[in-house]
Amino acid sequence: MSKDLKKMMGIETLPKVKKDLPEADDDFNHARENLLETIKTCQITLDQLTVISEQSGHARYYEVLNATMKTMVEANRELLALQKQIRSIKESSAEGPKKVVNNLVMTTADLLNLIKDSEKATKTINHDPSDKGN
Repeated sequence: MSKDLKKMMGIETLPKVKKDLPEADDDFNHARENLLETIKTCQITLDQLTVISEQSGHARYYEVLNATMKTMVEANRELLALQKQIRSIKESSAEGPKKVVNNLVMTTADLLNLIKDSEKATKTINHDPSDKGN
C-alpha cells in the first residue's frame, strides 16, 4: 500500500518493538536474588524454630513456625510468578503485536472518490508544464 494512500486513509505504521530489555533483566535478577535470599533465611529460621518448638512445647513457638512457613511458601510463589512474568515480557516484546485488524467501512463510490482525489493530488505534485492537456 502506498504511503499517500495510508496517509489519506489514516493508517499508521506500528513502531518496532525493542527486543532487548536490559532494565527488565536487571530488575528480574535483583528481585530473584531477594526472593532466593528470603527463602534461604526462612529455611534456616524454620530449622531453628522446629528445634525450639520441639524442645519447649510452647504454642507460641509453633505459631511463629507456622507464620514462617507461610512466608516461605509465599516467597516461593512470588519467585515462580516473577519467572512467569519475565518470560511473558520477553515473549511479547520479541513477537510484537499479535493481531492487527484494520476495518475500513466505506461504499465503492467513496473508494472511487478517494482514488480519484489521490490521482489528482499526485498529478498536482508531479505537474509537468509541457503537458497542457492534463
